[in-house]
This record gives sequence, structure tokens and C-alpha cells, in this order.
Amino acid sequence: MRVMCAIGRRGGPSLIDAISALLDRDDPVLLVHVVDSGPRRGLEGFLGGPASHGPRAHVRSEELLDATEAEAAERILAEARSRAERLGVSCEVEVLRGAPEREILRSAAARSPDLLVIGRAEGPPPIDAPRSPGAEPGRLGRVARFVVDHAAWRLLLVPLARDS
Repeated sequence: MRVMCAIGRRGGPSLIDAISALLDRDDPVLLVHVVDSGPRRGLEGFLGGPASHGPRAHVRSEELLDATEAEAAERILAEARSRAERLGVSCEVEVLRGAPEREILRSAAARSPDLLVIGRAEGPPPIDAPRSPGAEPGRLGRVARFVVDHAAWRLLLVPLARDS
């Protein structure tokens, strides 16, 4: 069985735990993490931006942000891969850039997995937790909703604990 597992910023090991029982040990799993290349407006102040000196200040800031995002992606995938290897699951990793919901589907279209696995937040947030505008308890997030609505493959949604 070909399995593709979309690993977000949190919960990679939980996703691996959830699918390990479904797999034969010979089934390789593709772990995919997408670095969201959405708008970066407003970050200039944190990275030096317009107040920095020199004509390449903005370029250096972008390079720093790119490097930081790449490092985080590698760390996220390494954690999930480590869990997979401890459970005897062989895996490959892939880092993509773009809109996560679209890149997940694009990668899946290129690979035609038998199963596409994606995590979702488990249950409603605590009553005193701040809510994102438009977010409702128990609802899928933007990426999971898009994937659910557009996936042409069998899909497994794995509830993730809020602190994972």
C-alpha cells in the first residue's frame, strides 16, 4: 500500500502512531511537509526590513526567513521519521513550498497514493482559549477542509491532541 502522510507543524509522531498498525512493514510511507509561502507582509520589522541599512537588506531578510523555515521543516520531518523508524516503518521525506492545501494535493496527484493521511485538531478548544476569527469548535482547519473537499484518494483524518 502506498501511503502519503501530510505532516504539519505539530503532531507528526501522532500521525505515525495512528497509521503504523495499518501498514505492512514493507509499505514505505512518504512524509510530506509544506512550508507555507503565503504572504509575509508585516514581517519586515522583525527581520530588519525597510529600517535596515543597505540595498540588499530585504533580500537578506528573505534569505534568513527561508533558511529558518527550511530548518523547521527538516526538524519536523526528522521527528516523524524517527518515530516511524522506531516502529519499523520505512519512509521517505519531502519538503514542499507553497500553499499547503494545494501542494499536498499536487504531490498526491503525482504519486497516486492508496491512502492520504492528514491530521486535524482534536475536539473543541478549552472555553477560555482565544479563537481565530471564523473558527468554530470541532471544525476542520483550512488545509484539512480543502484536502477533504478535493482529495481523489482514500483519506484518513487523524485527530491530534491540541498539545502535540
